[in-house]
Amino acid sequence: MYKFWRAFLLAKKQWKRHLIAGISLICDTASLILVPLILKNLFDVFSAALPRETILREINRGVLYVILLAFLRSVITYLGMYFQEATGNYISHDLRQLLFGKILRFPFKFFDTRKTGDLMSVLTRDVDANFSGWL
Repeated sequence: MYKFWRAFLLAKKQWKRHLIAGISLICDTASLILVPLILKNLFDVFSAALPRETILREINRGVLYVILLAFLRSVITYLGMYFQEATGNYISHDLRQLLFGKILRFPFKFFDTRKTGDLMSVLTRDVDANFSGWL
């Protein structure tokens, strides 16, 4: 539980970005509900005995709605991915700063017995694994 709390504190500073990413995910999910409603209206127009001009007008309106919805979904998805990625990057930055501060406090003997490349490799791999977990 302690490790979870420490991870939560690292992510707490990024709550605005995380909130925007969550809202965009909810909006994207809600927009998926609209596609069947638009298609239902188009199928109802085809099955009804309406004048040709009305059918064409409703088809044009339905196509316009689908295009607008596709554009809206792409913008919402982009924003969600952008803010989710930014959240992970900022958390990784904070984690790297925290780890670097800890390493600077180690005694010199520690650095004499370990290779710098090995330390950098382990820290980079651990931070990248943590970054992948946030996304």
